[in-house]
Amino acid sequence: MPGFCGGKSTLLVERFDFGSASAVFDVAPSGQVALASDTNSARRRLGLLVLDGGTFLSSWFVKEGSAPPAGGVSVITRGAAPGQVIERDIVTGLGKPVGLAAAGDMLYISDQAANRIYKMDLQTARAASAPIAASDVFATVDAPDLLAATPDGTLYTKCGAHAVCNFSKCGRPTVIADDLDAPRGVAVDVARKRLVAVDRSGTPDKPSSLRVLPIK
Repeated sequence: MPGFCGGKSTLLVERFDFGSASAVFDVAPSGQVALASDTNSARRRLGLLVLDGGTFLSSWFVKEGSAPPAGGVSVITRGAAPGQVIERDIVTGLGKPVGLAAAGDMLYISDQAANRIYKMDLQTARAASAPIAASDVFATVDAPDLLAATPDGTLYTKCGAHAVCNFSKCGRPTVIADDLDAPRGVAVDVARKRLVAVDRSGTPDKPSSLRVLPIK
């Protein structure tokens, strides 16, 4: 389950895997792929959010045996050398953080293990001398996944087994569609007033698809 994000000429790609096989890859404008250094390979990575051309947020968790997952959010900054990145944790206290979205100064994090979406001031978290524990619950939702946000602060994510919801600025959910097989990633096209959702097939003989859903 890879995640990716980038700017005009840069790209980071995550590999979700087990043990020490998780990774962040740095893709140069030429197309050359390098393993990004200085990131923790034991972390299972899910969400990526670009802050600017050289700074990204990564959501991750670790799991040892039968213990519950423990995760957080880190800032990944590009270094001076090709492929070099520096990772610094800014949020802890999460179970299985999946989605990341930013609207204004606010950062939203979906925690699939807790069935919650947390919010916090992004600049405060970045400026803190130690990671901040997630505690401010924005919304309670069944099995949230990757997040998307519009500039006005409306959030979109999976809600339950087969539905996609939006969440108002006060955390109130509205179901957009409830007939998907297994919704996962979402992206908002504000100009065309539509949401694009990945619908993962639940049966071997049916391909996965992209669903385009109208929004207001």
